Amino acid sequence: MPVFINANQRANQSCDPFPGPDSQCVIGTYVQNAVNVSTPAHVISTKGEFHVLTTLIFRQTVGWAGGYVQGGGHSLMGSKFGMGADQLLFMEVITTTGKFVAASPAQNEDLFWAMSGGVGSPIRVNLKQLKAFPDMPCAGALPSFNAGPTVSLAKWWEAVDFYQEGTPKTTDAGGVSYSFYSERSFQMAPLFLPNSTAAGVKEHIQPLVNKLNSLGIPHNLTIAEFPGFFAAHEGLFPPESFAVGIMQFGGRLLPRSLWESKASLAKLESVVRTMIEDDAVIFDIAVSPTKERGGNPKNPELPARRDAERTFYQTLPWMDRAPLSIAA
Repeated sequence: MPVFINANQRANQSCDPFPGPDSQCVIGTYVQNAVNVSTPAHVISTKGEFHVLTTLIFRQTVGWAGGYVQGGGHSLMGSKFGMGADQLLFMEVITTTGKFVAASPAQNEDLFWAMSGGVGSPIRVNLKQLKAFPDMPCAGALPSFNAGPTVSLAKWWEAVDFYQEGTPKTTDAGGVSYSFYSERSFQMAPLFLPNSTAAGVKEHIQPLVNKLNSLGIPHNLTIAEFPGFFAAHEGLFPPESFAVGIMQFGGRLLPRSLWESKASLAKLESVVRTMIEDDAVIFDIAVSPTKERGGNPKNPELPARRDAERTFYQTLPWMDRAPLSIAA
């Protein structure tokens, strides 16, 4: 059953997976069929019967082949190694006509190009070869600060604007940052630097700390280092960053060119301020997966993503279990 983050809003709450067990379950817009597709023969036998065949290789929230790589694939290593699709070397594909073919830069090149970040497609994919990199030490920081009785909103905004100005330093170092902020509250969860140490992260984030101290803003700061990527991922990221079905999302890719002049950056900061004053919560990812960082691959990855400094989401509350008359 394919489900995306706002599926319940698009299906008139039919077969909504989030309310309690006594709620209705009308099939509505959901796919009603499930089949065993564990071998190429199984997939070929379903040709013509189903509109979409999804990969059997799953991560927590997205299929590795059908969703992650074909959709481009952003990650914590994006500012260092580029997109997930940049790592693809060879795949086996069952096409919509039932053919079982190999695809690589040297074989069925057009199919390989289209599948390497073009978009998800109704084709069964088995990724056979991907680039691999040596594991490396990683480190991160979890800073947060709030406005309050002793911290004016003006000072809080000055600190947030300082954060806005500094993210290119993070992405140029191969790092990323995930930030969440609404009026009077800011947290970076986390700042992540691959191939770094606690001392390196402390030096990297010190300008923000100095700014907070100069403004008299109390803050929390945790810094940690890890022997490898997986340990860092487990240690710095909560199992669920936010719940599904409680927010409405809108997103933009913010180009690096916005940081090339003080005037354009000031306009960005003004727009962000207006959003937050209108009760939006911002989910803001600083990541820069340029083509050069991905090894200059030949793939159809969106140029705007290559040029982006931020993947920026503005969100508003959504009452998942409210009656449609209220939710509307």
